Parts: sequence; C-alpha cells; structure tokens
Amino acid sequence: MTNHCGGQVNCDNGLIEALNNVASISIPPLKDGYSETIGEFYDDIIEPLLPDLDVVRSWQSLLYAYADDPDAIFFLRKYQSAPRKDWAAIRRGFLTEYDRGGYVCCDNFFAHYIFALAMNDAVPTLAQFKDAILSRRFPYGFMSTKEERELQAYAEGKVPRISSSGWKLAHLVPVNGEYRSIAASSFVGAHFPRGNREEWQLTSQGYYSRRICRPMTSNERSFLTSHFIRLASPINYFLVPKQANERDACGNNIGENRHVLEYVAMKFRERYGDALGDFAYVADVPDELIAGQDTSSFPARVVYRSGKRAFDCFQSKASTLGINDKPQGRDNVVAGANRVSRAQLYEMVRLYLEQGISFRNLERRVLGINSQTRGGGFVAKKALNDFGITASCKGMLATLTPEAAVKISTGMLKEAICEVYKIQA
Repeated sequence: MTNHCGGQVNCDNGLIEALNNVASISIPPLKDGYSETIGEFYDDIIEPLLPDLDVVRSWQSLLYAYADDPDAIFFLRKYQSAPRKDWAAIRRGFLTEYDRGGYVCCDNFFAHYIFALAMNDAVPTLAQFKDAILSRRFPYGFMSTKEERELQAYAEGKVPRISSSGWKLAHLVPVNGEYRSIAASSFVGAHFPRGNREEWQLTSQGYYSRRICRPMTSNERSFLTSHFIRLASPINYFLVPKQANERDACGNNIGENRHVLEYVAMKFRERYGDALGDFAYVADVPDELIAGQDTSSFPARVVYRSGKRAFDCFQSKASTLGINDKPQGRDNVVAGANRVSRAQLYEMVRLYLEQGISFRNLERRVLGINSQTRGGGFVAKKALNDFGITASCKGMLATLTPEAAVKISTGMLKEAICEVYKIQA
C-alpha cells in the first residue's frame, strides 16, 4: 500500500495510541495551483489524496460490523452549533444511552480522525474500535466550549493536520440529508432531541449520561446506523482546498458544488466498484446521489494557494481567468453609490444561477458588505439586474448546463450567460 503521509502511525500498539499520535501524521500540504475544468481539478487535487482502495474496503467492513453490534454507541452529527451564541445549547461529546447502545453528538471533525488514519494505511481491529468508543476514549472532535466540557462523556482529541495543511474534508453524500421519512427533521427532532442540560446526570461510573430507559426502536437504530456510516466511512470523503485558500467558478465552496459531486461520484464508481453500492445500501443513499455524471469539461477555474486568503488567490490569477478584479475603468460595474468589480459580478452571477444564493448573502460573501437581514441585498440586486439577471433566473443552472441555458434564453440574460461562461452564442 502507498502511504500518502509523512510520519508513521499505525494500530499495532492499539487504536488509542494511534489517536494520541494522530497529530504527528503530516498531511501533504496544499500547494499553489490552478485547474481550469472539473476534470483537471479532480486529477490535480482529489485523486492524489484518496486513501488506498484496500484500506477503504477494510474500514468499510469494520464500520459495518461495528454498526451491527447491539451495544454500539453511534456518533451523531447534530447540535454542534449554538443558536444566537448560546454555548450551553451545544451538545458535542454528550452521551445518550438506551438499555443497550446509544449515541454521542459530534461535529464533522470526528471524520478527520478516520480519514487521517486511512491516509496513513492504519485500520484498527473491530475489538480496538469498539473498545475505544464504548470506553469513551474515541474523541468526538477537537473543539469545545467551557459549557460543553462540564457535561461531556467524550473528550476532545488531538488535532489531525488536515485543516492546518490547507484542506477541507468534503463528503460525497451529505451526512444530514433527508433521504427517507425517518430521516426527516421532524423524526430526528422527536427521537434525538437537543434536550435540556439537566437531563444529563452523573453516573456511578463517573461520567455524564442522558438515560433513555427503554430499548432503542428499530427505526431509531436504522437511522443512527445509516447516519453513522455516511459520517464515518472514508468511501464518502475527499479533500478539497479550504474556502479561505481557494477561489473558483463554482461559488467558492467547490467541495459542495453539484457538478463537482457528480463527477466525483462517477470517478468513485470506477475506483470503488461494488463497494460504493454497498455503502449506498447501508447508508440509505438514493441511487441518484451516486449515479455520477461526466462533468469533467465544466469550468472550475479554481485557483488555490497555501497560506493566503481566498480573495487574494483570486486576484493573483485574474489574468488566467480573463478578468480584471480591480474595480477601475471599464471593469467597474456601478450599483448605486457602490462599485462592484467585474470579477465580483461574475462570481455573484455564478452563485445566483447555480446555487440560488440570496442577494443579501451575495453581498456578505462576495462584496464584503454586512448586509442586514431586513433591508439588505440592494447592491447585489441592482448589479445583477443591470446585467440581465433577475429573480426569475435564480437557481436556473442547478438543473441546466450553461450551454443549455443559453439555448432557451434571450436578450441580456443570454448575453450575460455567454459572457460569464465564455460561450459562443
């Protein structure tokens, strides 16, 4: 097997020791680069950093076997944020136990541990994995607040060097998707509620737990199993540059762009074969999410840089993108009293057409305007309207390619799409 990483961490001396040393795994750092298309981006960035195929299959078998254990404690990616900065509402590391089994809340950083180990060709035994979780020594993540630490049964762990190396860990299939009726938010809220802090009590074993004095229902276990597999399985992961380190034609969140995910799904089908289908069955993933599509020729125009802010990256590659990001001369787009650069306009067009992002969020995300929830969005709206992009166009490229959209468009809208996506009318 080929080891991608510097440093040697394995499970020969136990999973706990491997987790304690996970920070010593040196993830290959993000380097400066540029990919014109989605196909190039996959070849340049995603493919070289995927774990070894045999390692992924081993982790798959391990996770399936663990999920079948009646005493399994599942990780649930819920309640990792605080509404209105109410830190007492976060539940990372909080344990809920039934007569047998249970779940512990976490954030996406839980998956960093498995990915870092998989990239290092490290796979624990089922006994090691089960013992680490049931003994509450497998970390839920590596961030916490003072309020959380008061009632956590699971502690934070060492920090894998994924984010610090310039990467974001993306999922092919979203972990919290509503894939069937029991995955709906109403079911999750009723069966796995946030709860009041008073519900977690100190046990005789010295840890805090919320006790549900009954067996877990079949629907509850089915949901936790599929959710856990989507969260934990390395067949569902790939690395992309962090948003702070890239700028692209897909909306500066390239790991969640629909066209990128379609191409990754196609390549993963080639790479993993039946293992991807097995994952989809156990993880309750609809076939269309892993069907894949050859979007390799779609424009990505992603520039990535190590140690620089995203907008700086974009500016440094302006000539390659064929636009001038400095708001001066003919590259000015005037929106009321505000000046919007041509680069900013193009990015807002892509985000609005492809992802349906609101005018207010376009101002916050692209223009750096602290747009208010009420009364904001007018600068972005005027800039787009003046360019031929109106409310009726919102999200139109979520289901159409730019080429198909040009064929059914007229006037300023057609001209705008041709200009932004460099299509000959």
